[in-house]
Amino acid sequence: MAKPTIPQNELEAKILGGLIKNPQCMRLAISKGLTEDDFISIFETSGIPFFHNIFRMIAEHYSKYKELMTKEVFQNELTKVRKGQDKEPLSETEIVNANRAYSSSVSKACKEEEFEYLVDQLKDQSILRDIGSLIPLIDKTTKENSPKDALQLLADKISDLGVEKLDQGDQAVVLNAAGSADEIWGVLAEYHAKIREKGGIMTGIPQIDMATKGFRDGQFVVYLGELGSGKSTALLNVAINAHRGVSYVDPRSDSYEKPKGANVIFFSFEMPMWQCLARYMACQTEIPYWRYKEGEFDEYTFKQAQDFLKRQQDEQENAFVFVDKADGCTVELIDYQCRMMQQSGSPPDVIIVDYLGNMGLQRKSGDLQKYQQLAIATVDLRAYGRKHKIPVLTAQQISRDALKQNRKTQDEHKEEDVRFRPEAIRGAMETMEYADWAFGLVPKYIEVLEQNLMCYHQVKGRDGKCKPCRALYFPECSKIEGIADDDEDTETYIHNNPHTLGDGGDELFGPNSALTKAAQNSLPLDLANLDSDWDL
Repeated sequence: MAKPTIPQNELEAKILGGLIKNPQCMRLAISKGLTEDDFISIFETSGIPFFHNIFRMIAEHYSKYKELMTKEVFQNELTKVRKGQDKEPLSETEIVNANRAYSSSVSKACKEEEFEYLVDQLKDQSILRDIGSLIPLIDKTTKENSPKDALQLLADKISDLGVEKLDQGDQAVVLNAAGSADEIWGVLAEYHAKIREKGGIMTGIPQIDMATKGFRDGQFVVYLGELGSGKSTALLNVAINAHRGVSYVDPRSDSYEKPKGANVIFFSFEMPMWQCLARYMACQTEIPYWRYKEGEFDEYTFKQAQDFLKRQQDEQENAFVFVDKADGCTVELIDYQCRMMQQSGSPPDVIIVDYLGNMGLQRKSGDLQKYQQLAIATVDLRAYGRKHKIPVLTAQQISRDALKQNRKTQDEHKEEDVRFRPEAIRGAMETMEYADWAFGLVPKYIEVLEQNLMCYHQVKGRDGKCKPCRALYFPECSKIEGIADDDEDTETYIHNNPHTLGDGGDELFGPNSALTKAAQNSLPLDLANLDSDWDL
């Protein structure tokens, strides 16, 4: 076991002294998850066995009164302290030793600038003690159980220890809003600086991006839809647009700036790597997915794909990482892969998880139902994004009962009842409580226009409201493209953005497409007001 760089007694006394004298040290201790268990409480080891109790008393007093504990208050509280399981009061000798420990801490109090380092030292020593305690446990467990059972028991113990020691209190932020104005402006200035540097995560759907201003640090975003509704495609398009950057400013304008892209990590729990890459390439090049799947390229489409890859390699500075993992991926794996990106010099700016229903748990979960595991995974995933200040986007499938109810209300033309509601979602309580934004997805084929649309409906928005909107949807190349709201902009968009399949097929939309003709001929279906024509 590694030796501490500072003797244990001195380390504990320095930290306690900082807590007694400085409220900022107390706030740092809370944010670092410091507990009395990080202090040694055994007399033979510590020499001064009361340090852990002093910390507990100081922390409880601060939690209750939001003030530091003076020596007079400490002495009064000593008379209320009980020791051991027998609940006996402290003896006179123990009270004298406790007062000595308090005085020793005050005299050795650390400076504020070294407090965080000392807390890390103390927590490291606590972890090392726990690791050391595993050695006799390994011997006992292997003797009393089969190798397989012993491995499972030890894995559960180590997992529980990791959760307890590594996650406790991480990234808690404590600030008195009625206190220093400088602290308030400091937090906001740090946030604004990051947004100016990178911006929010844009989806490429104008109505969503205008409502959200881009997804920000730690936000948890969920796309909802039935099986095969295009959830994975929607997530892929968000990832691609975030990677290359999105701007709604006219490139010809003097105020135009090239959008800043983001480092993206995309976890696929449903599709193997080749399928992820085939869909990615299809979306980027607008060459049909089947060509990448079957490997059937002509000279034109192969050159088009090659040109894209070369252009991306030459121009793109940001990373786009796919992680292929079968069912049961855990937050621990997500953390590992994100750390690998950070070490490579491209820390992730957004995490995409496809999809929530395939998440698993590292900790023991054999006695949990699937919906319970999903609920815990949801909480863990959202907490991870908050902890590391990274937006997380994922998808969740609507339950069969919810689909039946949706279809029933659609049949009955109950307009107010046909949209996805939180209670209709698997794991709804946790998902909807923790989601900052949630959008329902419904693909529609408009026969008169011979065009697929992807319709979005906001189910939840923690800091804004987005009206229902639609986008052009090209399932053959895994592409979704946002369009403007009003008739004039829609018609202009269609005229100025002719789209053809990458292999020279028919126009999907453009001056001669059915979509443009419909707009020109004022067909009954109003693209600007699809709210009344598509069922959500």
